[in-house]
Amino acid sequence: MNLNDHKVPEVVNTPSRFRNPIGKYRLSRSKECIACGKCVEVCPYGVHEKTRGRVVTRNAYRCTGPDCASPCTKECPVNALSLRKNPTFDTMGDFRWTPDLLASTWHMAETGRVPPGGLEYRTGASDGGFDKLRLVLPFADLLRAELEDRVSETLGLEVKVGHLGLRLAGLTPQLILRDAELLDPQSGRPRLSLEQLRVDLDPTASLRNLAPRVDSITLLG
Repeated sequence: MNLNDHKVPEVVNTPSRFRNPIGKYRLSRSKECIACGKCVEVCPYGVHEKTRGRVVTRNAYRCTGPDCASPCTKECPVNALSLRKNPTFDTMGDFRWTPDLLASTWHMAETGRVPPGGLEYRTGASDGGFDKLRLVLPFADLLRAELEDRVSETLGLEVKVGHLGLRLAGLTPQLILRDAELLDPQSGRPRLSLEQLRVDLDPTASLRNLAPRVDSITLLG
């Protein structure tokens, strides 16, 4: 198959699921507004709209606040616009799912993209986050002997491991074998001491065989 002929899926924005979306910032327009449309022109997020000779702030929830590269509050020729934090925004969520994290999730669901600014979308206040996962392997030590055999078979040298840990590298389970030694198969003496052995597991093969199956090994001295 020619990859150049592959059609890239088109990302299409969808309307907000809420009748009155809550944004992090609140824009106010004073009576000094002359409906010149400058804010409509400079805003890259479609916050303002000009209709029937009037300019209205219709999508304030899209405003990125101080992170905006061309803030309408500074571009307005008559200083009719002012920006402040929306007090209602902070009433949403909790310590784990902060207001920023909730609003970011809504933004990504509607646009297929991460927020351009103004929102902390990665981890939240608990240092957890939507894309960060901590794995606990309480029976890791019970697997040490089996893993030593698997790695030894792959490397062709006997391996002894001090400590064993587990993490995710993307979607690939990765075993961290610390204080590892590669032993001479005849004398049993250490030929090489390593700070770490990183073992990428093949998740499909491991699940199919109900046992660890090694995909690749990285040696770190």
